[in-house]
Amino acid sequence: MSIESFQLHLSSSCADAYNNGLTSDCEFYLPQIEIPSNFHIHVSIENFCMPYSFYNVNLNNNSLTYLENNTAYTITITNGNHNINSIITELMSKMTRFTITYNSVTNKMTFVNSLYDFTFSSLSNCLSLLGFSSNLSSSSKTLTSDKVVNLCPYRCICIHTNLKTFSINKKYSNNTTLLASIPINSAPNSIIVYENKNNFKSNTFTNNISNIRIKLTDHDFNTLDLNGQHWTITLQFDIVDFVF
Repeated sequence: MSIESFQLHLSSSCADAYNNGLTSDCEFYLPQIEIPSNFHIHVSIENFCMPYSFYNVNLNNNSLTYLENNTAYTITITNGNHNINSIITELMSKMTRFTITYNSVTNKMTFVNSLYDFTFSSLSNCLSLLGFSSNLSSSSKTLTSDKVVNLCPYRCICIHTNLKTFSINKKYSNNTTLLASIPINSAPNSIIVYENKNNFKSNTFTNNISNIRIKLTDHDFNTLDLNGQHWTITLQFDIVDFVF
């Protein structure tokens, strides 16, 4: 097995195209990379660096639908980096018949309606953020979180490419483009840095590459909105003689 290697240094600020206008979904057009058919290209991330500029409340977890007196209401929380106080302030400004409190000991919220019993609908996408399961109904006009509040909903950043890596994700078994899952161990508005310390590589089972698409998502494969900020990555390609 013979190996030759080269590295590709990319910055989203130099991308040739941005899908949906997002810096987290970029395409880079490359000089044609073509190798003999008895070789494969292995790819790995050497390092990755990006700003923690995406919000903990965004389009994927900012809506609350509730039923009250046979009427459905939907409110939207403003996108941003919220703490529990800003969440409560905004919810109470838009849910005028509700009093909302937070218990820091149990990490749970309580909603009290002044007139009616109510139900939080499964159409909401912010329930886990607020500590609720779906389709929960109040008792005596009061409803307390059955789980706990989670204002840090992101556990990792998933890096996808247009190259087949054949990595396995239990939830999305048909997606074989995941290159790496990077734990988030930095605070919002800081820098997330990753180095491939175990030197893991993926066999792309290809011998021809002309472009690279890199897409950054959360653990549910929702594309991250970096609010216009840019990232850098170094990819290593190893040309490996394929031996049966």
